[in-house]
Amino acid sequence: MLTILPSTLQKLIDRIKIEEGFRSHAYKDTSGILTIGYGHNLEAKGISSAAANFILIEDINYAENYLINTYPIYLKQSDVRKAVLIDMAFNLGMKLVSFQMFWRYLAAEMYAEAAKEMLESLWAKEVGNRAQILSFMMRENSWPSL
Repeated sequence: MLTILPSTLQKLIDRIKIEEGFRSHAYKDTSGILTIGYGHNLEAKGISSAAANFILIEDINYAENYLINTYPIYLKQSDVRKAVLIDMAFNLGMKLVSFQMFWRYLAAEMYAEAAKEMLESLWAKEVGNRAQILSFMMRENSWPSL
């Protein structure tokens, strides 16, 4: 818990931002310590759960924007199927483009076939149960029970 006034905190933040500068990618500082952002020492502190959650939401937004801009069919899907596609884009990134038959089945609303196509991919072998769950969600248009 900080004991300084909010106005002092803001001045301190502004000062540190000037002194440290911002780096969006991890880098080694002058002491060779892995650092990110405004001088955040990743080796000593890592990141907090709150920071990780914030980054996750940004990454989900990034994945969804990629889908919207690359695959117009995305917007026509149910929320469950959108979640599947976001999860896949989050995990695969640009490699999602290689799922050509999957996208054809999705466009034709052939969800069982799209789900099967997911499971027959190299990605499914790499991610195991994740692919099983996402395939179920694509096929059934529902969330699995926990």
